[in-house]
Amino acid sequence: MKLSFKRDDFMKMRGGTLYMVLPLVPPIEKDGEKFPFVVLPVEVTEDLQIKQNGQDIICRNEAEARETAKLLVEKTRQQLAEKPTPCDVLEMVEIIRGNEILVNIIPLTTLPKAASQSLPVENLPPDKDFLDIGHAHWKQPDGSVNAGLTTIREHTPFIEAYRLCRYHQPYSADEKLWPYGVERIRMKEDKTVTEVCYGKRWLFDTEAEARDRFNKCKAGIPDERNLLLNRPRKTAQEQQEDWRLEQIQHLIDAAHDPQSKAAHQRHKQEILDARRERERQRAEARRLTEESEAALAHSREILFADLFPDFHAAKASRTNYPSDDLSKWKEEMRRALAVDCRRLKIPSPFNHHFTTDDEFVKRLTAAQKAKTPARAEDIEAVLNWAAKGYAEMKPENVAEKISHVADCKLNPVNFKRRRTRKFRLFAKHKGRFETEAGQ
Repeated sequence: MKLSFKRDDFMKMRGGTLYMVLPLVPPIEKDGEKFPFVVLPVEVTEDLQIKQNGQDIICRNEAEARETAKLLVEKTRQQLAEKPTPCDVLEMVEIIRGNEILVNIIPLTTLPKAASQSLPVENLPPDKDFLDIGHAHWKQPDGSVNAGLTTIREHTPFIEAYRLCRYHQPYSADEKLWPYGVERIRMKEDKTVTEVCYGKRWLFDTEAEARDRFNKCKAGIPDERNLLLNRPRKTAQEQQEDWRLEQIQHLIDAAHDPQSKAAHQRHKQEILDARRERERQRAEARRLTEESEAALAHSREILFADLFPDFHAAKASRTNYPSDDLSKWKEEMRRALAVDCRRLKIPSPFNHHFTTDDEFVKRLTAAQKAKTPARAEDIEAVLNWAAKGYAEMKPENVAEKISHVADCKLNPVNFKRRRTRKFRLFAKHKGRFETEAGQ
């Protein structure tokens, strides 16, 4: 494939990764599906040549490919943090405190396609320490859900803040020198600045201009914090109601005629009653959503325990170990997960030479001979029961859909029995939940 760019474009792109959406002719076929588009990460070298920079991503259609490329570009931009510049900090205000966690993930959707063999015991490479092992689930660009077993490697507290700066040396940008700036920064707990958030440095000629921008940033912190914490924001209707209630209160305070005052009070109460009813309906919707999410979380727990039984047994044994010395418990989890990974025919996330006692070798050998518990249809149903609307379908339609996705042939009756009795997944049919099996 030959790509053509102007030299100016090369000069602008050099030194970064680009994500190109390209058609595949012919399309790639994988797991019974056709993928006619690819997102190709490329970089422009110093001698102005294009080379691939990372793993390409195949997609089902052009819309999915463009959305994937957009997300990757945004992620790359966020990672291009600007370096802090020496300056006098005239004023600073915190936005939020948080914790950054580095994890390794074993995605569940890869398990049914795992290799038929894993590494022998004697070939396990050296290890890296970990803090804990847990579960995670996330939405993918196409709206489906994936989940995985996560090994938590690092945990770093951080603080994000705005600061008003007077630079020791004027900051050079856009062919001009700027003596003042406002920056959104990330700091360690000891207030050491680690980075300036990408695209969040504003430059000014005077302190007055910079301070005006800083005050605007400071005023917007409550909204930013609510957004970061995923708190509900007031709707346009609620903002309009707030304004209307304020006006009515002015009329009430200014009214001398009892009848006029009472009329304004009734109007105010009508607005407040309507708001309370909406809040009640939202609260009820949240309750139902939380119940549904709790049921799905329980189903995922069953799935994880089915896939990683040795690990779950080891994790549950924490009470057997003193809280001031959990090294033995962590070692037991690590060894248990190695056994589960051998059963699943995948590499363990740990790369340490285990102490290969007889009991451990027997467990590994038995796991290697065992049939993998990873069934694509179970994973698809449990992860996407709500996301893909399986809960709204009849059993035969669910079986047909999942058969296509998981590339297998399912018996609707047997599959319904399995997903209800084992994973506790019940469908909504004709506006009600199905009764549990046997009732």
